[in-house]
Amino acid sequence: MRATPEILAAARRIGAEIKLNMKNGKLRKMPLEYFATAFFGLLFFPFVGRNMICGFFFGGDGARFEKFVLERRKFVVDSMKTIFNPKRK
Repeated sequence: MRATPEILAAARRIGAEIKLNMKNGKLRKMPLEYFATAFFGLLFFPFVGRNMICGFFFGGDGARFEKFVLERRKFVVDSMKTIFNPKRK
């Protein structure tokens, strides 16, 4: 899949904003690709791996998976705060 010029422009603006926040000490300094993969991994992996997760942990019960996703919100937010905290070494 190829990104459109609009998507690339938006990604560059977001990347520049993230880098600025790292420079200003609001976000932990790290390579942008580390930031992006950690962020997107936390958000998207459960959906990409839904069948595996649902089958392995919830016996194929989609309703239990949906409950898991809703309950996981706080974990995702807390994880992001920890990973991206500028005071973390």
